[in-house]
Amino acid sequence: MSIEDRRLFLELTEAGSYAATARRLGLARSTVMRRVEALEAELGVSLVHRAGRALALTEAGHRLAEGLRTVFRSLRRVESEVRSAGGQAAGSLRLWGPMVGVSDELAECLATFQLAHPKVQLRLDLGRDPRAHRPGDFDVMLQMGHRSNPDLQVRNLFRDRLFLVASEAYLAKHGEPASLKALGEHRIIEQRDFSDRVVPWRLADGTRVSTPPPVISTHGVGYVFTFVQKGVGIGRVPASMAESALAEGTLRQVLPEVVVEEPLSMVYLPGPSATTRALLDFMEDYWARAPA
Repeated sequence: MSIEDRRLFLELTEAGSYAATARRLGLARSTVMRRVEALEAELGVSLVHRAGRALALTEAGHRLAEGLRTVFRSLRRVESEVRSAGGQAAGSLRLWGPMVGVSDELAECLATFQLAHPKVQLRLDLGRDPRAHRPGDFDVMLQMGHRSNPDLQVRNLFRDRLFLVASEAYLAKHGEPASLKALGEHRIIEQRDFSDRVVPWRLADGTRVSTPPPVISTHGVGYVFTFVQKGVGIGRVPASMAESALAEGTLRQVLPEVVVEEPLSMVYLPGPSATTRALLDFMEDYWARAPA
């Protein structure tokens, strides 16, 4: 039995193709295919459909991949506990974070953590849609908004305010809206969530704000921020993203009554390893000491 062939098969299911798996592992594509075929011969079942270009797992392939994820998660946890027995966090640790305004601060936090715990091998992945990952694919996931999976534990890092901003260039050309009703005369940049639903603007009490048809609609809050900076229109962005531009005077908050707060949290499976607990404690303390 080859554990490395099983690791390779699991990597194949995550990478999505033989070519991508070969690039990740530094192997030839033919080598990846040969080792998958060897695993199939060992188990006596087909794991991959071979019709068409896209990778498609058989039912047996799906069952094996799910089981291997559980096995390797347990193995990582045991190895982490063993390495941490000497009192210092050690071993591999996987963190997923959203591609939003906390990225620079997150990088500084993680750099400080790794310098304090040099025996930890940290893997950081950034993305837009946390739903693409199963609980347990990562040791810790950063989540904007409120917890959506009741099976996960959660620790809040801080609460970020979301409010309306416009560039000074836009306001000089179009004027500043004096009321919610006046928004109907302005250019709006709209954000949609990962289910493709419009993210509504709300007052602090939760009341939804009526807005005109958008001039731009996008999934990414980073794009909203960029379009606002370019003077395209009014958009809603996190305070953590707009802080520098507001201080420099290139952006201005408008209609301050349109503001909500959302938490940035760390979510993780119950019973985290010693190394995961070290990261959770470190990040919680780091943001507790950070400037407001």
